[in-house]
Amino acid sequence: MVCVLRFYVTLDRWARERSGPVLTIYLGPLTRNSKALDNLRNSINDQEQHGRQWNIRVFGVREAQGQETAEDCLKKCLSIFTEKLEVPVSVSDIDIAHRTGKVGAGGGRPRPIIVRFMSRGKRGQVLTARRKLKQTGITVGEDLTQTNYRLLKKLLKAQRVASRDGVM
Repeated sequence: MVCVLRFYVTLDRWARERSGPVLTIYLGPLTRNSKALDNLRNSINDQEQHGRQWNIRVFGVREAQGQETAEDCLKKCLSIFTEKLEVPVSVSDIDIAHRTGKVGAGGGRPRPIIVRFMSRGKRGQVLTARRKLKQTGITVGEDLTQTNYRLLKKLLKAQRVASRDGVM
């Protein structure tokens, strides 16, 4: 797929430099293929986001020295949800909670925790109550794909925007 895109960009640049009627014959199918690739990328992104609709990310939770297990992450998240957010979350409401990313890659910042809920309803309650975490250094957000995360960052720079279930 990358090779096709590079070829398309190279051919497009070459065609613009030499613009002529013969080249438009060749560019037609490439344009259609480019649109098909964009549609395929969007479809893959939608499927990946659909798989993340039970997840949230928790940022700013201190990491323990040494190896931190999934149980440790689960206990920390349960404490945040029940004590700080005042949302009644139990162990049975969470499928798994674990850290993501490489250890020490954040430049001193703790790695985020991904929490997978058993129901989207409980996840929604946590996301609704996340405003109570202001001034604590801890933030809770949706688990977005890289594409959706980049889009959200761009939109946030332009205006006040939020995402709900991966949709901006």
